[in-house]
Amino acid sequence: MTFPLDDSVPLTGFPGPLQRGSEGHAKRWSRLRIERLLNEDVCDLRNVGDLNALHILVDLLLGKVGSQLSVNSLREGVGGAYGTVRDWMLVLEAPYICFTIRPFSGKLKRSLTAEPKLYLYEFSMVESLGAKLETLCACHLLKLCQYWTNLAMG
Repeated sequence: MTFPLDDSVPLTGFPGPLQRGSEGHAKRWSRLRIERLLNEDVCDLRNVGDLNALHILVDLLLGKVGSQLSVNSLREGVGGAYGTVRDWMLVLEAPYICFTIRPFSGKLKRSLTAEPKLYLYEFSMVESLGAKLETLCACHLLKLCQYWTNLAMG
């Protein structure tokens, strides 16, 4: 069974909202998923002192999908310490909310110091069509790399 890309891009990569076929349902489902992950799973992983600041961070991340991630600019938007925001970014990767990809460079030092790009697993929350398609490609490439790793091929 195949489906056109135009139908799936406004929805989501998760099966429930995709099978329902309603963009409104997909947006509600995505927002509820993020709320539950933040309020339950993230709080179980780490003691978050300011849950409202974490929600603000996630809202800021929605506008930065597909672009270089600057923890310092996020720190200014949230109003927290650099180390706290950096730790929150790592915590948000654990329950599959977001992931980062470091740029490839021939020099290891440049690869480690260059700013990574940010992507969300839930690409339906991304507003820009270009960023949404880039996120869709990044998600599929990540799945392929994980598959190769699981097969001990890479």
